Amino acid sequence: MRGIAQNLIGTRSGKLVVIDGPFKRTEMKGFFWQCQCDCGNLVDHYIGTNQILKNKAKSCGCFMVEQVKKSNTTHGLTKTRTYISWRSMWQRCTDQNHKSYSAYKDKTPIDRWRSFELFLKDMGERPPKTSLERIDNLKPYSPENCKWATIYEQQQNRSTNIFVEIDGKKVCLKEACRLKNVKYGRVKNRVRLGWNPLDAIIQPSFSRRHTIA
Repeated sequence: MRGIAQNLIGTRSGKLVVIDGPFKRTEMKGFFWQCQCDCGNLVDHYIGTNQILKNKAKSCGCFMVEQVKKSNTTHGLTKTRTYISWRSMWQRCTDQNHKSYSAYKDKTPIDRWRSFELFLKDMGERPPKTSLERIDNLKPYSPENCKWATIYEQQQNRSTNIFVEIDGKKVCLKEACRLKNVKYGRVKNRVRLGWNPLDAIIQPSFSRRHTIA
């Protein structure tokens, strides 16, 4: 294990330098290294994320703060919908204190998008009643993988969605219920009980339970 550490100690990624490790935690897979940021903060990074090896981890989180401060004094757009989405995107991916950090830490945006001006150039202004969405939830933020989406479009793109084919069109369960004018809550409860999703939609409310064969 120390042999692995010899290859990483002293490695720099942005403002981070590996100073010790590897260490093992029983509740986590793989090993982690202790890194020191140029600002003085100490942070841990796991080999499972490959953040140090792939040069994705840039700082302890202070880099984003610096970028926001810099943006505040250059473009005058800090109160716009577009800027708020850009800032939230980076906070989710880089701020270890953010509630969604664990789910987004491997989806760090491309380096080009560290500049709000370039993000704005790529994505355009955020339309009303939309938010930033990744087209493929398994891939990072990039111009090719992002769009401004409505709430309905985002609901359609959730990885936990159940899809059914209604009138030759594949739609999520909630949309199928809307098309067939049936109560979504009733259908959702039926699916939880083991019903086939399509049967749960088309069978009348008095029907006996249909389970998956």
